[in-house]
Amino acid sequence: MREYAGNWTKRISTVSMLIALTLTLILSGCVNQLNKKQALVNHLLESAGPQEPGTQVSYVVGEGPQEDSIIASPRGQWAISAEASSSLGGRRGFPGFTAKEATGAPNCWDNWNDPRAWGPATENAGYEWIELKYEFPVYAQGVRIRELAGFCIAMVQLKDTQGHYHVKWKGREKIQKDVAWLILDFPKTSYLTDTVRITLDTTRTAHWWKQIDSVQLVGTARK
Repeated sequence: MREYAGNWTKRISTVSMLIALTLTLILSGCVNQLNKKQALVNHLLESAGPQEPGTQVSYVVGEGPQEDSIIASPRGQWAISAEASSSLGGRRGFPGFTAKEATGAPNCWDNWNDPRAWGPATENAGYEWIELKYEFPVYAQGVRIRELAGFCIAMVQLKDTQGHYHVKWKGREKIQKDVAWLILDFPKTSYLTDTVRITLDTTRTAHWWKQIDSVQLVGTARK
């Protein structure tokens, strides 16, 4: 009987060791994948070049008086078209969520996976981007990005009318709210722009699906 019990103890110990080893390998694989995703984003950020000087960063929590003033800005315009690296939209059971949903004025008032906002196809793929086009080229002075439970934007660029990209901000967001605006204010650009490109690192947060509701480009036609 003692020999039988001893054999079972050895078996249990062996199984426990195998489980622990398997979990260690899985965890190590996940960490390696995460590191690779973050390394790719960091490489892309570095290759984009330096940030243009003068950008001031602030945040506005959604659904309040400050948000109302942003939406009503006479110098702001909303995107008329957009494309993205990927979209949750179009998959079975997921209507909406396409890049097109990030065009126009804000229309999402809930942070719970709202199909009226753009969301990438995979929750934590790492590198994602969305590029938005505006009707009128302007000498830009600001960009306002309305986010839903994401807060993983890594870079914001302006594309001038000659096709060149300009880095207006790189960094790590410092707010964790269900609905909020990333506000970028900067000196008036010397070039006309009608395109905003936003780069995300979706591994940065463990929130729900990262989403962007709308993006306002602020500027004037006069130099």
